[in-house]
Amino acid sequence: MQCFNEAISNCQAQKSIGKALLESSEAIESTKINIILKSLSDKGLDTKSLVSLFFLNYVNLNCDQAVIIEANQVHMLLDGNYLEVSNPNDKVISSETTLENISASICVTQDSPKIVNPTSVDDCSYVYSPESSDWTVELINANQYNELSCPIYQASPTSSGSFILFLGPTEAIVNNVYRLKPGQIFFVPPGLPLRFTQLRGAFRLFRISLKS
Repeated sequence: MQCFNEAISNCQAQKSIGKALLESSEAIESTKINIILKSLSDKGLDTKSLVSLFFLNYVNLNCDQAVIIEANQVHMLLDGNYLEVSNPNDKVISSETTLENISASICVTQDSPKIVNPTSVDDCSYVYSPESSDWTVELINANQYNELSCPIYQASPTSSGSFILFLGPTEAIVNNVYRLKPGQIFFVPPGLPLRFTQLRGAFRLFRISLKS
């Protein structure tokens, strides 16, 4: 893969976003994530491309790490070598997905993300952090959530769409349909309110959205 020449290619220096969030919620809460989504939106890129860029730029993994992202709009596998985006109805992306059966990788250039068919396995992915529009990270921290006394958590919609990272001891149900496991990242389309049920114990939600 021939990616943008300022890409970070040191695998050992990369960290999992999930691990970073678990280790230092305070640092993440105060972080302003600079990303190029607004300028890319003006070029007419689709949702998959925008979501891909977000994770390619800011979710840094070692070569032996992987994060499965199961969203209601797109399914993705992100690991130290490849980021693959597929249709929600495509059964290729699952917890059993391995490097051997990944059929596409993403390469970012100065102009746009490009989905390419890999011809060889690189040592690690290429990551870079461009400067552009600000994202905000909201931390919702509930030390002791009681399902009986407070059975529902609701969050208002955002105009730009947002990402939810759920950290908790048990699963949660989103909008009475989607089962969200601890550590999973959930993409929320613009204008969609969130309704979490079956929450138990202490949990944290990180909501990442573009500033209006």
